[in-house]
Parts: sequence; C-alpha cells; structure tokens
Amino acid sequence: MADIQGTYRENQSGKQLSISRLGNGRFSVSGHWGTYEVTVAGNAVQVHAPGWAMASVQSNGNISFTDGGRWIKSSSGGGYGGGDGEVFDGDGDIDGDGLGDGGGDGDGDGGGD
Repeated sequence: MADIQGTYRENQSGKQLSISRLGNGRFSVSGHWGTYEVTVAGNAVQVHAPGWAMASVQSNGNISFTDGGRWIKSSSGGGYGGGDGEVFDGDGDIDGDGLGDGGGDGDGDGGGD
C-alpha cells in the first residue's frame, strides 16, 4: 500500500489539501470541498464521495485521477516550486506569500494589462 499522507495541491484549482492516515489503508483527505475518507490498495486510490473518479499513486508521489485531475505532492521543503510556500498557478502571479501581486501585469511597465 502506498503511503499518501501529506500535503498536496490540486492541479486544476491550485488549492491545497491535506491527507492524514487513519490506519489499515484508510486515510482522511481535507480540502476546500470538505473532508472525505480515502482508501488505498496497492497504488489504487478511491475517494469515498459521490462523483469522484478512481486514482492511482504515481512514482513521484502525485495522485492522478482517471478524469485528468491530479493532486501534486508538496516538496519536503513545505512549498511548491520554491520550497518557500509560494504557489505558481499559471496566472502569471506568484501566490501564497501574503504580499499580493501589486496589480501589475508583469511586463515591467508599471501598469496592468
């Protein structure tokens, strides 16, 4: 049985989730959508909630769902990408440091868009 305990980030929403071990192949996953029980058999992962696709644990620790969703395991440094808690979610801004993005568009001219 794969050990999936830890902190992850959803690939689609960029939001963080946490998985805790309950014992005997049972885990609890908590995220922005609530808390559900998860079972693991070998590398197969099943979230016990309506509408969730089956998943499997990958060799890099990520969890990939059959519907294309992915939970990306955080690094041991506690963050994503830089190990400093910042999350790059594809919108051009670095999020997670509590400093905001200044409203610019990142092109260096001082203005947005």
